[in-house]
Amino acid sequence: MHKKLIVIAFVLLLLSGCKKNTELIEPYTMTNQNIETMKSKNEQGIYEISGSKEQLIIYRGIDKGIKTMTYTINNNKLTIFFETEEIEQPKDFAYKLKSTSSFDYLLITIDGKEVSFNTIFG
Repeated sequence: MHKKLIVIAFVLLLLSGCKKNTELIEPYTMTNQNIETMKSKNEQGIYEISGSKEQLIIYRGIDKGIKTMTYTINNNKLTIFFETEEIEQPKDFAYKLKSTSSFDYLLITIDGKEVSFNTIFG
């Protein structure tokens, strides 16, 4: 009985120490409203949809798509790094920013080059 209590206490300690997913940026499946908002955007590039409930970063891929996405936060600056690859059909790659309180400035690079993005308020 004593061993069972020790095992249960150990399991509870392990579970209480587990961290929740704290990723700042996560892949996002666009809603019909987001798709409609992007319908008139014909150029490949980065778009930000900024609303009261969410902030999305969308890469509109015409001939290139996102291969990898990483990010860093340094001196209150969030830098998102995209590496691209050739794609056969146009596609939107969407990412949701979970919280904007941990950074003051957003910088995006594609294949090592800093790029500007269009902000769409919705």
